[in-house]
Amino acid sequence: MLFALLVLVFITGCRKNCIDGSECLQTKIEQFRLNVICPEGASIKEYTFQDNTVYVFDQTGCMADGWANVWDKNCNLLGMLGGMAGFSKINGVAFYDNATYVQTVWEN
Repeated sequence: MLFALLVLVFITGCRKNCIDGSECLQTKIEQFRLNVICPEGASIKEYTFQDNTVYVFDQTGCMADGWANVWDKNCNLLGMLGGMAGFSKINGVAFYDNATYVQTVWEN
């Protein structure tokens, strides 16, 4: 399956939904798109947070207790937002109060 995703990324290139210079994140985007549960309201958004570029992979729009994973450009999972516990901090800092929205990378 990973091979098929890599072929898909190679064929489609970086025309859209691409994060320049990060093959691992491009693969994560393709996996997220293929496995997204929400028929609408899911997204991947880029933010600047603590002087780093981070990406929020969000499916909370269709799940009452859904969460969003926050990844850095090196594919390190920094934490999650939302969920049953209502997580709102990454690295001990309130994410949305301290993050700057940059762009939407993908949404359905």
